[in-house]
Amino acid sequence: MEIERRYLVKIRDRSWETPDAQRQLLRQGYVRADEPAIRIRLGEPRGPVLTCKSGTGVKRHEAETVVSEEMAVALMDAAGERVVEKIRWTLGPWMLDMFVGGLKESSCARRTRRSKGGLG
Repeated sequence: MEIERRYLVKIRDRSWETPDAQRQLLRQGYVRADEPAIRIRLGEPRGPVLTCKSGTGVKRHEAETVVSEEMAVALMDAAGERVVEKIRWTLGPWMLDMFVGGLKESSCARRTRRSKGGLG
């Protein structure tokens, strides 16, 4: 179980954006956008990650696994045009996703925590 809070944010001050700040360029392909959502994410240090999410609202079920580069390429091809690119900044307990390309003006701040077996 994943408990996640997301907020669309407008960035006015970028003083936190320093050369030392922790960031990743991520590319996500949505193989299936319906329930359950299935996506492949490239750019994580651990390698390509396949994720399956189901549920709505703040509490959702999530399962993920690292896959081979070959599998990631095939899944990204299957996603077609359903691809999003973003820069993810880690700011303490928060993650800030600044989208690239067609969603360039959009940013999303989020805080996530995992719950084992229960809802809290």
